[in-house]
Amino acid sequence: MNCNQTREEILRAEDIGKLHKDVALHVQVCQACQSYQSTVQKMERQIGKLQVVEPLFSAQARLKNIEGRLDGRKAFTSPLFKFRRFEKERGRQKLSVAVALVAFLFAVAGGLMLIPKPVDRESIAGLRVYKESSINRMVSQEKKWQAMVRLVAEARTDAIAFAARNDSAHVKLLAVYLEELLQKDVEKLISAGNLRNQMSDFATELGRSESEFQRLASQYSSSPEIAESLVRIALASKDAELRLRRALQV
Repeated sequence: MNCNQTREEILRAEDIGKLHKDVALHVQVCQACQSYQSTVQKMERQIGKLQVVEPLFSAQARLKNIEGRLDGRKAFTSPLFKFRRFEKERGRQKLSVAVALVAFLFAVAGGLMLIPKPVDRESIAGLRVYKESSINRMVSQEKKWQAMVRLVAEARTDAIAFAARNDSAHVKLLAVYLEELLQKDVEKLISAGNLRNQMSDFATELGRSESEFQRLASQYSSSPEIAESLVRIALASKDAELRLRRALQV
């Protein structure tokens, strides 16, 4: 299930907190869809809080003001006047609801424009665009490094989830993507700035990742394509760790 299908299911759900199993699994591993679910929940709460705005100067308020000026004298009010007053008041309430609804729709439209576009996780080209935009929009080298580390963590989580679903095509796609991240992008950031503390922490994390994916590969020995992709991720993690260790010794 891709991001577009997931978001359609989120909008169709009667209870947004109780999604179908496939939808919930995708939301767990996709930050963009988690943000989308949170935004839709917020909008639903806002709709529930909408109230009818009472006019400041209603016909009933004016009538009371006139009665007060009569100094207690009672004036005849025809049934027709009462009926017209009721119809006018109801019309103003409808107008108030319409105005509130239009304002809310404008707010929703503005909020939807702020929702990030779904990431194309179905092709290496889409993942590369996501990677480049995530790293290049950061100003400092430290922020770029943090973005790269986050992307690696996201891809590893997705690979584990797809392996559990026996989705060999997506695991292979993520193996290619992680190889690029852990080779070209790590090398680029190593040579661009002094990030020794971050490099040391990430090298340690990559060592744990290499062990984890080797262990997972052995678990999926009955699915050769998945096992091969998991081994590729493990080897890419080990290679990146060694290059980081060498850079720290310089």
